[in-house]
Amino acid sequence: MNKTVNARQFFPLLFNSISTLLKHPQILYPFGILAFIQLMLMQILFFAPRYPLVLVFGPIISRLKGEAYLHYPLNFDLMNHWFQSFQVVVFLFITSYFVGKAVLMIAGVNRGEPIGERMPRLELKKYISIVFVFLLFFLMMYGLTSMYGLLIQRAVQIRSTTGIYFLIKQAVLVGAPYFNLLFSVVITALFAYVAPVIVLEKRNIVVVFARNFQLLWSTFFPVLSIIFLTSLLYVPVLLIKSNQKSLAFLFTPETWQIIVIAGVFIMLLIEAVQYTAITTCYFLTKDE
Repeated sequence: MNKTVNARQFFPLLFNSISTLLKHPQILYPFGILAFIQLMLMQILFFAPRYPLVLVFGPIISRLKGEAYLHYPLNFDLMNHWFQSFQVVVFLFITSYFVGKAVLMIAGVNRGEPIGERMPRLELKKYISIVFVFLLFFLMMYGLTSMYGLLIQRAVQIRSTTGIYFLIKQAVLVGAPYFNLLFSVVITALFAYVAPVIVLEKRNIVVVFARNFQLLWSTFFPVLSIIFLTSLLYVPVLLIKSNQKSLAFLFTPETWQIIVIAGVFIMLLIEAVQYTAITTCYFLTKDE
């Protein structure tokens, strides 16, 4: 039988995860490398309209977006647009790889093993399985956001300027970024143990999902609570981004870029705490 982690263990589990990261900062190595890759990508996109990269990217930018996007301040809009577009590739093939590495390191801490300076090796077969799972996550997220997009289209057609229908319209339009974050929280919670099971157990991909729900049965609420609470750290970034037009007069394009960079670091920190908590919870619920 699996051990049960009840809701009262939520705060001890969360604090233990943060303490683990502080005592073993090596666990942050995979997420630090991810941050470096993200910043390098942003740097390349920043210099895309400049020599010598403009020789390659200039004609592409001019044709797709227009000459204005080769110059300040629209070059920042172009950089952020392309940066977000590349996130799908980063998520599927790079984030998945380093999440697998991080789970191995967290597992070593839970086993009482010393963590070396080098990250543990992730087997190719397990990496491919994690990529498949991350692709499934992406498709589910895409499906939910697409359905919400249909809801937005319906809300735009509401002509009321007062009353309950107007409030519904505003909630749908203004709440889009926050509902997307909520979708991400739910999907992450429902498949919380998939990555640890792939990395730490020798099971085929079908059995992995069954094992995930078996473990989740006794830990869903604490896991969901940790993922939800840590994800709230990203809400200030969403709040600023969603009000970019109304706050544009307060910030320069360079300042907005700092906010984007801060959002990358905050999200990686959130993921570090979440996967530390999930992997720790996995060991708490392992079969006796």
